[in-house]
Amino acid sequence: MKNLLQANKNLILEIIAVLSGAAYTILISYGSLWCWLFAIISSIAFIYLCFSKRLLAETGLHTFYLAMGFYGFYSWDTAEGGFAPISLGWEYNFIIIIAAGGLSIISGHLLKRHSKAALPYLDAFTTIFSIIATFMMVGMVLENWIYWIVIDALSIYLYSKRGLYLSALLYLAYIGLAINGLINWL
Repeated sequence: MKNLLQANKNLILEIIAVLSGAAYTILISYGSLWCWLFAIISSIAFIYLCFSKRLLAETGLHTFYLAMGFYGFYSWDTAEGGFAPISLGWEYNFIIIIAAGGLSIISGHLLKRHSKAALPYLDAFTTIFSIIATFMMVGMVLENWIYWIVIDALSIYLYSKRGLYLSALLYLAYIGLAINGLINWL
């Protein structure tokens, strides 16, 4: 009976996380300040879910997302000139990809050796690159959407392997929303 209650609690939290995550992505793709409220709600639900499924780097990532939800709201609310996306250019993105790839390998190795993390290298990769892409979103950097397309594709596999199928479907939807965001921000 206790396992059934826990499963229902996880399902309800996953539904909340998925719906608020989808609302966040739709709203941010159109440059709406209110996207950050849904980011906060989604992050809280995902923190609990990821921790309960031993996705330790993802738990840390969603804790970061929670903080960035508050920062994003403040940053976008006080931005002079309003919503105005910028581009970093391919040279800076190349440096970011090399540095984040190296950090992902190191983090994955540390997770594998010093924790019970499931899928440590993939968990580390999606976490490191998600942190970078989140900073890019808050900074209104156009290329964030390209990063998210790759991250979301890998996250489908990550969440599916841990039995979070609604979350995997959310990440499938995120790919389409990231394409929409890229088009809108262009």
